[in-house]
Formats: sequence, C-alpha cells, structure tokens
Amino acid sequence: MDGDQAAVAGPVLGRLARWVPPESLSTLLADLLQSAPKVTARKEAARLIARHRGPDALATLTEAWQRRNQHRDVKTAIAVALIAFLDDGRAWQVLEASLAESPDAAVRLLKNRSGPGAATPSWAVRAAAHRAGPSSGRPSRRRSL
Repeated sequence: MDGDQAAVAGPVLGRLARWVPPESLSTLLADLLQSAPKVTARKEAARLIARHRGPDALATLTEAWQRRNQHRDVKTAIAVALIAFLDDGRAWQVLEASLAESPDAAVRLLKNRSGPGAATPSWAVRAAAHRAGPSSGRPSRRRSL
C-alpha cells in the first residue's frame, strides 16, 4: 500500500473491520502494524487493534512499540491505544516508557479523551508527573497546552 491507497486505507479499514472474523482481523492488523510502509496505516492499525481487542492485542501493541526504529508518531499512536488496557501492568510499563522517552507524548496522551481508561485519575496523575519532570513540582513550560 502506498500513495493514494495508503491515504484511504485507514478509514476503509475501520469500516471493514466489523465484517472480518476476529481471528483473521487480529492477524491482519498485526501484520499491518508491523510491516505497512506508511505511518498512517500503522497508526490506524494500532487504533483498530485496541478497539477490537483481539486475544493478542496487548502483546501486539507492546511488541510494535518496542520495535527498533519505530516511527515516533506510530509509537505515540500505540501509547494512546494502550490507554484501553490500563487494567494490565504491561500497558503501564509501555505508557510510562513512552512518557519518559518523549515529553511531547505526555501532551498527546493527555489530550486523548477517547476509549476506556482515558479519564482514569491515576493515569492523569502519572502523565502529569512525567510532564513536570523529576525535579519540579510544577508543569514544564516547554509547550503550552
């Protein structure tokens, strides 16, 4: 998938996903997340994996986040998708690593208001703490919200 095909793939995938058997959908989306040449397609695959929560969804997202040279926007999309899995410690590990790796990730993650767990108070407190940094009790002035 490239060029114009990749540009329309995301919205089309979302609509088609409800007609694909769950086991086939999990495999298809995992393959797309790992090997799609376009960042947009990989980001949409991460969102759909979280939305449809197949049996290996958390493992697939975690492995993709840890992939060497993963694009930063894909990593952020994966971190946002992992908010749906706050009931599992593995999701917390990746989310905290994401926040530590990129202060901008904290802003993007806090702006996310969709999906289960997005408004969880403990999530907001941890994200804000990472945003403020270890030596300060107040938010960083790097970027205004």
